[in-house]
Amino acid sequence: MASPDVIQLVGTLGFPIVMVLILLWFFNTRIWPWFTNFMQSYMAVLEKNTSAMQQMTGALGAVGDQIKAQPNQQLATAVTTLIERMDAQHLGLSQQVAAAKSEIIMAIGGNAGKIDRVYREIKDE
Repeated sequence: MASPDVIQLVGTLGFPIVMVLILLWFFNTRIWPWFTNFMQSYMAVLEKNTSAMQQMTGALGAVGDQIKAQPNQQLATAVTTLIERMDAQHLGLSQQVAAAKSEIIMAIGGNAGKIDRVYREIKDE
């Protein structure tokens, strides 16, 4: 389309209408094909991921069924040992906190009640 044709078109229809037509042409020839290709590739990836997730879910379900069918003694022993170690560590930490509290109280002297109140607030959290 030559420039006299564009000038005549703008003169006949008006500048805003010509701009809308150019925008529609651009959208139809450039953006819409890109968008449809993008959506097709996105849907393909989404379908692939969905099927992979379904396979993993099925495999995890099978493993769960096996664990339910045969209780794993080693796993139970490991979990029990872990819980006992955590309890022992917690007890040791509590004893260290109590010792530090008594040292602080002895160092400060007269403000023992305030320190004890703050300690209880921290312990309750």
